[in-house]
Amino acid sequence: MPKVAHIIPDTNVFLQCKPLKELDWSLFSDYEELLLILTHPVVKEIDKHKNSGTKRLAKKARTANQLIGEIIDSTDNQIEIKPKSSDIILKIKYISARPTYEHESLDINENDDKIVSIAKAYSEAQANENVVLITNDNGLIFKAKAVNLDFIRTPETWKLPPEKDESEKEFERVKRELELLQQNYPKIVVEKKKREFKKDYYSRLKPSETESLMEKIRTHIPMATNFEQTEADKARASSIDVLIHRQRFKPATEEQIEEYKEKIFPRWLERCQEKLEKLHSELNKTIGFPTSSISMENIGGQPAKDVLVKLYPRGNFSIMGIGKSESENDDDSKVDLDLPTPPSPPRGVWHKLTIDPFSNNFVPNDLHRIYDRLPDFSPPETDCFYWDSKSMTEPGGYISLTCQSWRHGTGQESFSFYLMPDDFDAGMTGSITCEVHATNLASPIIEVIPVKVTLSRISCYDNASESVSKLIMQNG
Repeated sequence: MPKVAHIIPDTNVFLQCKPLKELDWSLFSDYEELLLILTHPVVKEIDKHKNSGTKRLAKKARTANQLIGEIIDSTDNQIEIKPKSSDIILKIKYISARPTYEHESLDINENDDKIVSIAKAYSEAQANENVVLITNDNGLIFKAKAVNLDFIRTPETWKLPPEKDESEKEFERVKRELELLQQNYPKIVVEKKKREFKKDYYSRLKPSETESLMEKIRTHIPMATNFEQTEADKARASSIDVLIHRQRFKPATEEQIEEYKEKIFPRWLERCQEKLEKLHSELNKTIGFPTSSISMENIGGQPAKDVLVKLYPRGNFSIMGIGKSESENDDDSKVDLDLPTPPSPPRGVWHKLTIDPFSNNFVPNDLHRIYDRLPDFSPPETDCFYWDSKSMTEPGGYISLTCQSWRHGTGQESFSFYLMPDDFDAGMTGSITCEVHATNLASPIIEVIPVKVTLSRISCYDNASESVSKLIMQNG
């Protein structure tokens, strides 16, 4: 004989739970067969709700009533149902037994008490079987405990979600209408992933390093003390070339020598020091500023018109736009690490006594360069994004792009930009606020993307020392 569990459900198992064949019967997995006992008080209560209560309750009652009709039409008041997620045998049987079990806690005139009385009497009649009441009604549970009847609370997984009230239904209706309406407008989605990465950079020379290199320059390229005419100028004074072109040598004046000593040479040393102090900035051009990008997409049902995208840096950094082809044709990596050439001491100059009418001829051999720098007057493509002119030339309070008609369903657009720290030693921490405006957007799209860049130092002393050695070799 199969091991059978006799289950007596209350009314709510039929009215507030999923269909019987969709229920999870795994809590009875120790049994081979389940026999649901349908009592007369439950049948009466189901019938009472067929045409009353909420729409869902009435529908559930009519569905349960159809099931009861199938049981009545069967030869033995019993039918079998095949559960979807179990191989267990599930049968439903109607019993017309009256509430014969009496107890001081039971009022036979109450429908719930009738269910408990019938269930208890059935349990005593089936003394060798496993009989259990299933309910989530606390009143029924109290009565079942009073008469020592086994019970199980209705599993939460069996229950239907709470039925929505009229205000919730109205909200859902408006929401659906809004979604349909939005299909006729653009819908912009901005990628919100945090930007966090590391970047190497050249750090500023230490003051002691700068002073050491400057002392080396002063030692190997000292200020001139001889301002007499050079041997070459002396030889030239007696040449035929001087006679033909009527040239005369003019020695350095005291004022020129004084200016060299007090202004020109000291200023050159200052420029060398300034160059050394900023050498790390030149070197950082070779590795470039940290770069990042923001991606967005129009997933709506219409193109976005007259789009304006603004990116605002918030933190200890600024940003500058990068063109799509700039990374491939970028000449900014060309840096000048050479120190200023030392000034020549005043030793006199050759002075022309006549004017050569052909000495200042202009030969326009750079016309191709002028042509190359003429602006491009070709009209922009209407469905492409273009940086504002200042966004790619100088960092500011924000950078921006525009597009006349951003087509929907064309995939992501990605906008790259440089992250430029206020202080390399401090790194970069903050965020970028992205705003997307369009004439056919009800309100701008605003997203905040966190940014964190950790910068690792590289010493530029070796590069600076090489620049000093090159200067000394060429001028010492």
